[in-house]
Amino acid sequence: MNKNVGIWGAVLLLFVSQLYFISNSQKNDPVVDQIRVSQNNLDVKLSHLQTQLVAQNSVLKNDFIALEDETYLTRRMVKKLADEDKKEDVERISERISSGDFSFVAEDFRNSIVLVEVEIDFYGETETGGGSGVFIDSLGYILTAQHIFEDANLNTISVTTFDGETFTARHVGYQEDADIAILKIEGSNLPRLRLGNSDELKVGEEIIAIGNPGFFDSYDFTVTKGIVSFMNREIDGLNFLQVDAPLNSGNSGGPVLNTKGEIVGIVQFGDFFTEGIAFALTSNEIRPIMRDIISQDRARLSTI
Repeated sequence: MNKNVGIWGAVLLLFVSQLYFISNSQKNDPVVDQIRVSQNNLDVKLSHLQTQLVAQNSVLKNDFIALEDETYLTRRMVKKLADEDKKEDVERISERISSGDFSFVAEDFRNSIVLVEVEIDFYGETETGGGSGVFIDSLGYILTAQHIFEDANLNTISVTTFDGETFTARHVGYQEDADIAILKIEGSNLPRLRLGNSDELKVGEEIIAIGNPGFFDSYDFTVTKGIVSFMNREIDGLNFLQVDAPLNSGNSGGPVLNTKGEIVGIVQFGDFFTEGIAFALTSNEIRPIMRDIISQDRARLSTI
């Protein structure tokens, strides 16, 4: 028994001695020491890089915030300049109209007006009918009057600009009760006119109308001047402007403009015309109809 204990004690002592020897040998091993130094250096460098990354992220974040602020200020400045330019244009237009000078109309707005032509069936004979229209979208949507296309072949619609350029037009849609139609040509950056707020008009306020009376061969777009004779004349449940500008059937579908150069009405005749009196459907009646027709057309095209 004592002999076995002595043997195992000797073995244990030898094992502990070996561990002590190995441990001391690794401590004194230059290769191991070098590895440890290199490891420490790598740890220091890694810590330094992490510190640099945190600092750079902070700088980038600050730069991004500064860029956002600069972009916001730039947008505000651009909007302010645009508003100032628009205000100057409105003031210039209003001043010239107030002085009785309408010469700028032919220069600024005539390219937004089109002559509309279409083949119609007139008692079994094919003849050319039509009227006027106005670009209300830079991509080629045109606002006009629907009665122009009564008994017409809708595949034969064409529009001609003041510059004499002719386009084939597509009949997009219409609202019969309001006598409003929308046409479309293929184009871009076209000179459109905006719809104004017809409720802001006052009786006696000067207006101008641009259209194509009589379908003269030269397609001269005529500008006429008048005043608002009556506001919100209700006819068949719709509100019309009554104006005294000299107009005739060729002006049908053409715009009536306020002193800002905005569309406040679309000329309509039919049963509503008496000599010296013309009626235009108000822009506030037109706006929801126009938007509905155009949105339906765009939705339909998106599915093709």
